[in-house]
Amino acid sequence: MNKYAHYDNMEYWFDDAWKGKNPVIDELTQWIGLNDQLEESGFQAPEGDPKKMEDYHSKTNSVDLPEVVSYWKSRGMRFHSFEMGCKHWVALVPEEAFTDSAKVYKVLVILEQQDPDDPWWAMKTMSHHKDLNEMIAARGDTMLVYMCCLRNDHDRQLSNILQEATVLFPADLDNMYLDVSLPLKKGQKMAGIPGFKYLLPDGTPADPDECVEYWDKFPVLNISNNWGNLDSLTRGLIMYHKMNDGMFDRERFVYGLSGKSLAEALRLEHDFTHVDDPAYIEYWDQQGIVYDIQKTKNRRWIMMAPKQAVENKEKLPLVVGLQEVYRGNEHLAVTAASYFYHFTELVMQGDCMLLFFVLEDPDSNDLLADILHEAFEKYPVDRTRVYTVGHSHDGWWSRIFGYRHPDLIAAVATLGNFYGLVRPEDIGNPYMSASDENIAMMKKVEMPIINVTGRCENAGKLPVTDEEKEKYVIWWQRRLDACNYPQKSAEEILASLNSPNKAIRELGLPADHAYSFYSYGIENYVGEFKDAEGRYRLSVASSENMPHLITSPMVDIAWNFLRRFARDPETGKTIDLE
Repeated sequence: MNKYAHYDNMEYWFDDAWKGKNPVIDELTQWIGLNDQLEESGFQAPEGDPKKMEDYHSKTNSVDLPEVVSYWKSRGMRFHSFEMGCKHWVALVPEEAFTDSAKVYKVLVILEQQDPDDPWWAMKTMSHHKDLNEMIAARGDTMLVYMCCLRNDHDRQLSNILQEATVLFPADLDNMYLDVSLPLKKGQKMAGIPGFKYLLPDGTPADPDECVEYWDKFPVLNISNNWGNLDSLTRGLIMYHKMNDGMFDRERFVYGLSGKSLAEALRLEHDFTHVDDPAYIEYWDQQGIVYDIQKTKNRRWIMMAPKQAVENKEKLPLVVGLQEVYRGNEHLAVTAASYFYHFTELVMQGDCMLLFFVLEDPDSNDLLADILHEAFEKYPVDRTRVYTVGHSHDGWWSRIFGYRHPDLIAAVATLGNFYGLVRPEDIGNPYMSASDENIAMMKKVEMPIINVTGRCENAGKLPVTDEEKEKYVIWWQRRLDACNYPQKSAEEILASLNSPNKAIRELGLPADHAYSFYSYGIENYVGEFKDAEGRYRLSVASSENMPHLITSPMVDIAWNFLRRFARDPETGKTIDLE
């Protein structure tokens, strides 16, 4: 590492460049978190170890008691517990929201002090706020979002939680409110909180204390258009995120070629807040890219295509980046292009087109099939070469969509996911993990797939401890089973951890062909697996000193794999292009 190194846009890695980019309500929510206290909830926990109970969920570290879930259902409300970015949250949503798609609901956000290490945190939240929950249930026009943590939201996950909540559930984005009972209880004028400058939903500055509304006895403040994060997702994952383990050398990344390769992506998020900004469209035009905003069934999607290919009707492959671009937070759509920045460089080069769209569950993501058919009509897409790519939980969505729609998708890349297929009981989410039903579905489909993971994130962490070895073997055997590949024994899998081949050793998997290469200042490891017919259609890869985000080496590895395959539209069979 050379700390004297400097490159264009390097300043965007550091805090000074991002002053004033936090959500408008950040100072208020930080004050609430720092001044709130963990209180007795009145909840009486059943006897026994909660982690051994049938209704315990490991991902959320919570027991969702059936009697509590049933009670709120009888009151017309559906209960959900979640975990995102090491933060825990609860949603209480009117049952009608799941039957009437045309109706939208107000949102009330409550910042709740609970210990996420306590498996009863969600039940305690419901008990602590029973009066508020009852009032909301009686109204029938509002959903509740509880963000639960100890002290304050120091890594600013509230914005991300609200983004996810407003995609999962039909939210009225013009009627989003925050519980402000704590500052009123403590006699704190919100206008007096240092740094807090309240804006009305239309962007007009106002005195927040004069804008408080009372729902029954509960004081709330309209935070519509005030909660969106204008910071950089990529920067946050590098500089702050807890999912990066202690092996990650942040300075080596920032001062090296990897940091340099993403610096322009940071500038993009810094300089633009809205995809409708003419200057933002001009930015892409100068790169030779047509940036087109479209809508299908009231859901936004975005296409990026080489201008020359559009003008000449030149058929090109299409990469579908499963990344959020919906209108809840306009900056999120800018973030999508920044997050997939190296893919946009492939578009600029004329190698492919890039389409952004994702929602928050597999059934909703089936809308992407309609979107693709519209894209085929509007742009010169090579329909035989359409690929899905997603990162983190969107990586699971990219896999599930590909297997649900093999007639549309030629190959899949999942980024930042476990090498193997994780069982629901191991991770707690039957959509994102590999249920037996999901594996049975995958076995019926011929689908080339690659998973690329950073070595400094939880999904790519090695060496495997003795306690983890049994799960590690099962996860990988389930992957091979789902892809109809020859099975590897536990002995073969564990022996790879000590293989003389460095790539196999670093991956910890008995690949049939494995190699290492140096790119963007780091070493990368690729393992390929041979099916029963001798074809290499399953691959895993890892990049050393890489955390939980999409990096340039990941994109190169993924694209080098995807572009080898096409789908015969007549037979549905996979075509090996090289």
